[in-house]
Amino acid sequence: MKTQKFSIDTESIRKAYIVPAILAILLGISPFPGHMWLPLFVFLGTLAGVSYMNIILKSGQNLDIMQVGLNASILAGASYILYDLAGILKDALFYQTWTFGSLAGFILPALTEAFIGLLAAFAWYVYKN
Repeated sequence: MKTQKFSIDTESIRKAYIVPAILAILLGISPFPGHMWLPLFVFLGTLAGVSYMNIILKSGQNLDIMQVGLNASILAGASYILYDLAGILKDALFYQTWTFGSLAGFILPALTEAFIGLLAAFAWYVYKN
């Protein structure tokens, strides 16, 4: 059995992060409650996974599918963390409240987004091949 080291593909993540980052910031600074955006959160994770996989497929890199999926999940989780930080900053500036809430309220949704990004990357790979 061959073992491989996991490496984070920062160059491709940087290329794929532009659109999910813009969407995450727009969702974070919106004046509407966060629970109204649930379908867009699923779309945010899907967009992150698909955009990363699309960059990998266009570049012709020959990477292990699990490594690509984990990099896509990192991208999707980072998108949610950016959304949450934009929301915290918005609350601090406009409503004079500053709270991180519970750690579980910050980490568990990011892990959920990461899983959605992983599934979206795999689905996009299967669709394109």
